[in-house]
Amino acid sequence: MVVIGAGFFLRGSGIEGDGGFYKKEVADLDNNQTRESYSLEKGRLTIAENSKVLWQSPKEWLIDDFILADVDNDGRVDINLSLWKRGNFGAVMPFWIKKNEMSLKNHFFVLNFGEKGVREVWGSSNLSQPNCEFQIADMDSDDKNELIVIEGSYGEKRECRGEYLAIWEWDEWGFSNKWRSEKGEYSNLRIEKDGNENKIVAEGL
Repeated sequence: MVVIGAGFFLRGSGIEGDGGFYKKEVADLDNNQTRESYSLEKGRLTIAENSKVLWQSPKEWLIDDFILADVDNDGRVDINLSLWKRGNFGAVMPFWIKKNEMSLKNHFFVLNFGEKGVREVWGSSNLSQPNCEFQIADMDSDDKNELIVIEGSYGEKRECRGEYLAIWEWDEWGFSNKWRSEKGEYSNLRIEKDGNENKIVAEGL
């Protein structure tokens, strides 16, 4: 059984700066009966256990937010990241791609943590519309989680302007879109209970 503890965060003025966002969660994702701490500070995620650092995200990643939740519905809690980095692809590119796009763009990554450490389950290439905010919840009461995001447009540096609400679901190879709102101005995304169902709440609705 995976145990996830309550987290807390302090959000600053947005994602353009590194220092205004701090978040911490505790969980036993490797099932060794000891909970790890997951701390996001200055754009970097650190996993530690008993004050020993087990893993840190690469310095090249600038992480906006993370959520511990089973987004691919395999019964295992994932480490879900919204991050910015340069490079449309990693070390291995499709053979038909001749040049890696190196502009700073938003990506969504899904990681697992187990006995052999942290491994990447899935990672997007450059998102055409950056995820300004995201949540993970079961939105249609089918006992499967969906990825709920505020999609936006790119601004200067790491600025993200929210324009759409969207729901995505895992389809074995990645995410497919289930729903997208009309264009607007959206912010402060959260999921609230409405009886037995979850509902999306955001400024701009």
